[in-house]
Amino acid sequence: MKIVPLTTVEEQLMKLLWQLDQFYFKDVITQHSEPKPHPNTISTYLKILVEKNYLRLEKEGRINKYFIALPRLQYKEYKVNELYESFFENNPQEFVDIIIKISPTENIKQNLPKENKAKKKIKVHSEKKEKKSKKKKSKSDT
Repeated sequence: MKIVPLTTVEEQLMKLLWQLDQFYFKDVITQHSEPKPHPNTISTYLKILVEKNYLRLEKEGRINKYFIALPRLQYKEYKVNELYESFFENNPQEFVDIIIKISPTENIKQNLPKENKAKKKIKVHSEKKEKKSKKKKSKSDT
């Protein structure tokens, strides 16, 4: 399935909808931040998002129930790939360098998978043990 780009407003609305996962029109109205758009505006955007295959709907009598058709992760991959191809001309090293440059180091550390953090703690702990044993050894040699 080809992903169709979203406008800025559509993307902002999708961020809310991804949090809801499945919803009715009234849920969008109540969950939308202030200033709330006119209900007709929201209705129009929902129709557009269905046409663009970001949402799917099921009729429940006269009421539409909406479901996410394109997961947020898939959209993120699309956006990153679009950026990569258009600005970095498929140069992975330049792409990674920029990502690292703009990301605060502390933020990168916090977002490492937990197993990597655990491995680092084990490494640091074992290094401390080595230093202590070397100190004890040097004291006993004197």
